[in-house]
Amino acid sequence: MRKLLFFVLLLPFSISCQNGGKINIEAYYYPYKTLKDGSIYQYNDVEGRQPPTFWYYRTIVTDTAAYLTATNYDIDGNQTQIATEEIVGNGMLLHQLRIMEYDSTATTSYFADADIIHDNVFPFEVSDSTGMFLYKIQWTSPLNPNEKITILRNRFFKGFEKYKYKEYTYPCAKFEVHERISIDSDDGSYESEPISTELYAKGIGLVYYKKKINENITWEFELADIYPMTEFEKQFK
Repeated sequence: MRKLLFFVLLLPFSISCQNGGKINIEAYYYPYKTLKDGSIYQYNDVEGRQPPTFWYYRTIVTDTAAYLTATNYDIDGNQTQIATEEIVGNGMLLHQLRIMEYDSTATTSYFADADIIHDNVFPFEVSDSTGMFLYKIQWTSPLNPNEKITILRNRFFKGFEKYKYKEYTYPCAKFEVHERISIDSDDGSYESEPISTELYAKGIGLVYYKKKINENITWEFELADIYPMTEFEKQFK
């Protein structure tokens, strides 16, 4: 599987309701309006068993559209994927996704661009837990042309909670995410159906996620720090 898987009550906060009772949660996603210079989001394993993961978020504005790019780095400072999300009126849509894999020496990279079947990344308008936001991508492994990977993700809004990041407690939009990860190759087929809980803090973005892979494996990560790319570059020379 390599690094593949690394792929209520309304609280009294200032939440705007519009469009037939829908709640606007745009402020709970990554603050793309202030990310033109980019920032590293470092997520640490709550139990300290897994290495940290790093995401570089940066906003790019063109003459025709605005995008939020998300680049994932592993513990060795290698890029593992680059996602480009288009900012539209009612949410974030996946515009492009590039997957990187490395040879046995970890010095040569190979990439594949995913086919985007359903592009919903994050909604800005939600109502209740009956609403579902569909995301589906598919690509062929750049190191194994006979291996085809498909990820189907259903996202459900589950209300609001509070979460403490550093010394402050933030209001958070809560989501439950149901996934189906399928790998088909000459050696057979593999399928996994992890279920995740995600908390997006107002003004920050994702601060916590817990993913149950199966009965024996659960990953739980939280936001440890946010800092400029220059600091990240110093860590990895």
